[in-house]
Amino acid sequence: MNSSTVEQEGLLVGGLVIHEGPKNGGYWSLSESLTRIGRSDLCELCLSGAGIRHVHCVIILTPTGPLLRSVGGLTYVNEDAVKQRLLQHGDVISLGPYRIEVNWPTPPNPDPIPLGLTSPRAA
Repeated sequence: MNSSTVEQEGLLVGGLVIHEGPKNGGYWSLSESLTRIGRSDLCELCLSGAGIRHVHCVIILTPTGPLLRSVGGLTYVNEDAVKQRLLQHGDVISLGPYRIEVNWPTPPNPDPIPLGLTSPRAA
């Protein structure tokens, strides 16, 4: 498990690592059910710069992982323009001058497939 991944109330929680932009090197924990990203003071992750809207996008924690919704500006994930996308570990969100990497753990497989399974033999 990565050191920036924590467990909160039995759920794995990840975060966002800012690699480019005025807050380069910053980290934001995705520990709340909703994270607004934009330049407004109402946003949990407040970013400034050219091309950043008041509320640019939101990240909603769902049972299947973090869901990004672009609500006010042009948002890219892995260089693809998106309106909505389920984020995965290693995805890169681009908005304005920022490049933000998703650090999201893969949940453990609760039912591992036993090794050595073979197909049923014909009788």
